[in-house]
Amino acid sequence: MRGPATRIDGFLPMVRARAAQQLVKIDLKALETLRQRFESLERVLLNAVLHAIKRFIKELSELVRLGSLLPAVGAVAEIRGNESMARLTGGQVAHSPIVRPAADGCNQYSRRMTASLYYDDPSLVAFSAAVVSAAEEDDGQARVILDQTAFYPEGGGQPADRGVLAGATVIDVKKSPEGIVHLLKRPKDVTEWPPREGSEVHGEVDWDHRRDYMQQHSGQHVLSAALLDVGDYNTVSVHQGEEYTTIEVDSPEISSADLREVERRANDAIEADLPITAETVHESNINSVRLRRPPKVSGDIRVVRVGSMDCVACGGVHCERTGQIRLIRLVGVETIRGHVRTAWKIGDRALRHFAEASEITGALVAELSAKPQEIVQRVRQLGERVKGLEYEVRGAKQREYDLVTRSLLEDSEPDRGQRVITAEFTDEASDYIRGLAEILVEQTGVCACLTNRADDRLYWCVGVAAGARFRFEDAKADLLSLIAAKGGGRPPIWQGVGAADGDVQGFLAEFKRRAEQS
Repeated sequence: MRGPATRIDGFLPMVRARAAQQLVKIDLKALETLRQRFESLERVLLNAVLHAIKRFIKELSELVRLGSLLPAVGAVAEIRGNESMARLTGGQVAHSPIVRPAADGCNQYSRRMTASLYYDDPSLVAFSAAVVSAAEEDDGQARVILDQTAFYPEGGGQPADRGVLAGATVIDVKKSPEGIVHLLKRPKDVTEWPPREGSEVHGEVDWDHRRDYMQQHSGQHVLSAALLDVGDYNTVSVHQGEEYTTIEVDSPEISSADLREVERRANDAIEADLPITAETVHESNINSVRLRRPPKVSGDIRVVRVGSMDCVACGGVHCERTGQIRLIRLVGVETIRGHVRTAWKIGDRALRHFAEASEITGALVAELSAKPQEIVQRVRQLGERVKGLEYEVRGAKQREYDLVTRSLLEDSEPDRGQRVITAEFTDEASDYIRGLAEILVEQTGVCACLTNRADDRLYWCVGVAAGARFRFEDAKADLLSLIAAKGGGRPPIWQGVGAADGDVQGFLAEFKRRAEQS
């Protein structure tokens, strides 16, 4: 099957040479006719042949656009109808960066040094490319620029692609004036690092990650268009997170009815399977395009359309049709900076969200012995019962505190206006002895040291009430060293945690001795 593709590849130099010798004028209508013929042939031609034909047409059209067909007379060919050309040349792979004469007579790369295969074919995940430059960083990572790449660089709110390049994990992908930079993590036991300039490397894009964010970005366009159409809500900020996508609008509130309508229209657009297309429009002609919002860039502006529903300047990678978004679901609403911010599950995330919600619903149905529509009411009833029980528990706990502190006070003897109390508890709640200390220090002259061994820890608490002679701060370091304890506080209560096997008896006895001698 390589025969037809090889013959067509060999035909390209001949066409270029002949075009350079003759003043060739490309007729856009003829190109459009070719496009229509290739679309009809696409169903029957083998992929290799069709791929080579499309590549030939794109390279020829690029040469015309750049004026390189007429180098002898310095003429520049002009091609209009960017939308038709984008459809005609979509899905092809460029094998080298486009070169054109520079003003000083030297060759230079075109504005995009690295050919963007992710625009030509968003579904392309495996590719080969030549290394234009490579440099190793101090941490061993490598910065690599290729002549072409299928890795999308971070931009427009869409995260960079993940994957593997030259056997190394792709950590990040960013745009730079020199081209698209791939940041690679050095593999173990590598013999040549970084990849040698001029060498051919193979790359594989993480398709699950790419597809996820294609769904997020395309779904966001659909939602922003629906928000504008439903209530004139303009999108002011977007974040494509790992769990959900958020859209902030320029309104302090959105009614529940409007949000339901936005979600309905978004899913109607998915069901309609609208085409998602991209074209390049120069800034001088951008006013002729009805955009949802003014562009933030100048020069050649990439415009993304979602059928007749939305049209906006965007540099992201998108689904080919809205049906590939699959599903959109609202999962949250909040107010921030005086604006409403909505959170959405889009694409496969929305399907997983429904699966998880169904699983939870099923578990609640079984646990509560209720129908799905009865769950909310049952949970509310349980909540009221829990509140009642919590109130009862607090009352019982307070009564217990009163009884225990009364017993501690009765068992202690006052000495010159000071009453020293020590007590040891086991397996109580972590805040138990703190609660007792708070009641004890309400009594004038009380010095209390309490411990509670629970959860393989030793909790301690000291309370010194007003009128007591003992100064715990002066003895704190010596006392805590007996149980290898840490902690702090300020009058009248200190607390902390000591070693589980600490000498509790020695700690309490020393506290009592020092307090009584104060």
